[in-house]
Formats: sequence, C-alpha cells, structure tokens
Amino acid sequence: ATTVRFPRSVELCQSGYSEASWTGSGRSQCGNETERRNDSMNPLTMVGLLPLMELTEGRPEVRIGLIDGPVASGNPELASARIRRIAGPVVCTSGSAACTHGTFIAAILSATRESSTRGICPGCTLLVRPIFGEATPARGDTPGATPDELAKAMLECAEAGARILNVSAAV
Repeated sequence: ATTVRFPRSVELCQSGYSEASWTGSGRSQCGNETERRNDSMNPLTMVGLLPLMELTEGRPEVRIGLIDGPVASGNPELASARIRRIAGPVVCTSGSAACTHGTFIAAILSATRESSTRGICPGCTLLVRPIFGEATPARGDTPGATPDELAKAMLECAEAGARILNVSAAV
C-alpha cells in the first residue's frame, strides 16, 4: 500500500516567516521582520504576492481547504481568523509534528497582516480538514495518510465549498 508522508521539516527562516508565532518565544529567529519584507529573496516578493496582498485580504465567501495536520485553536495569530474544521483528527498535541505544521500553514494563509507571519489571505474562510494525526508505531515517527484518506479529504473540502485546496503531502 502506498502511503502519503507528512513533510518532516519546515525551513521557517528560508520561507520568509517567523517561527515566533508558535514557539511561544515572542521573538523571531530569522532576523528583522522589516528587512525580510523588503528583501528581494522574500518568497512573497519572489512570487509576486506582495502587490496582491496590498490590494486585498480576501473575502469570507472565498473558501480554502487546508488538508494538513490539525490546527491549534489557541494560537493568538489565528484569533480573528475565519477557520472552520470540517472533519478529520481532532487531537492537536502541543509540539507534535502534525499540529505544528498544520498550525503553521494555517497562519501563513490566515494570520492577520500585523502578525509576525503576515497571512496571505486573512479575509478568506479556511476549511481545515486534517489528515495527519499523531504519529503511530505503524507509521514510524512521521505522521502520514493513505491516498484514499487524501482523496476523501479533498472531496469533503470541495463539498464544503472550497474552490482552492492547500495540501501538504509527500509521496
């Protein structure tokens, strides 16, 4: 059986985002936020998102399906985000790979623009459909999902109104 594996590492600094939003440290490990925002190597600059982000924060009727790990409900950067969980594993253990990654991706999409993460589309509605729960001995130390679980999650997001899917998976 083929298994979709959860990506093990997130290079936060290289991706242009601060890890302060979830380490609880309250300070960035990646340098000065202003320098990163103006840096031509900032991924938001490289892919042309900054001009779009200046035009709009998105609209609530735009629904984005997030297929990843569960999202921590107590993250302060997501306090005002429009997040709706539609199914999947509920457990979000602090410090777990699945919860950390799911929460980080949710912040990239939905955190306020004033936060250290600078959400791409905080005005949109995020439909969270976790497929990666906690790691189990059968799967090793890496959370994973089967192709059938991934397909089911994609269908559930579409049925809930998502027209955009953000999937974090590796085969």
